[in-house]
Amino acid sequence: MIRGVLTLAAIAAATPALAATPITGRYLTEDGAGVIEVARCGDKLCGRLVRILKAAPGAPTTDVNNSDPALRSRPILGMPILSGFADAGSDWRGRDLRPAQRQELQVDRVEER
Repeated sequence: MIRGVLTLAAIAAATPALAATPITGRYLTEDGAGVIEVARCGDKLCGRLVRILKAAPGAPTTDVNNSDPALRSRPILGMPILSGFADAGSDWRGRDLRPAQRQELQVDRVEER
């Protein structure tokens, strides 16, 4: 009986825990207009817009559509896009902060393009 428990403990110790594939790095936005950098923010991961590749002519450079008037002068470059991403075992879970729609959506994964 003790031998069986020790064998089971040895197998459990040797089995790696499930972990999501690391996602830190730079990612092209889906529309190809910018680059988001995903990096550690405390004990979670977050993503910020670090480069604008395609700016529409006359497009604002600040967060003019923010519902909070105090944040409307905040530059779009450097703005948080992803927040609170944590390893959920087989994928990453967090929030996608979409500045164009000013809404928060649950997302499952960031894919490198």
